[in-house]
Amino acid sequence: MLIEDKGYQSDAAAYEAMARRVLSKFRVDYSQTPDDPSFEQLIEELDERCPIFRKLWNNPEVLGRSEAVANHPALGGITFEHSSYVPEGFPTLRVLIFVPFNEQAIAKVRDLRDEADAAASKPRLGKKTN
Repeated sequence: MLIEDKGYQSDAAAYEAMARRVLSKFRVDYSQTPDDPSFEQLIEELDERCPIFRKLWNNPEVLGRSEAVANHPALGGITFEHSSYVPEGFPTLRVLIFVPFNEQAIAKVRDLRDEADAAASKPRLGKKTN
């Protein structure tokens, strides 16, 4: 589970900020399904084994959307700002929007797009063209 992942805990301030965002969204989801036994069980388990959950769960903070800056190492370290939204009428869905964070990130995304376009326009070996 994300909130328990040790990899996120190396930077205490960033970890707490992430945990606040995740729990804020969790509260919204929880409010959409009152008395759901699976939510109740998960809350009980997290309360028992996750100190940050215990610390933050009773905080009344609920955000309408989640904004954060994240680095994507698999894409060459591109930094994105992301937001998540719950589409009206679909409380169990989440729409994530990632946008390049700065000019350097925009340039990297353009380079990736150009590389993908170039690769797509090359003829494939072994494929017949008429």
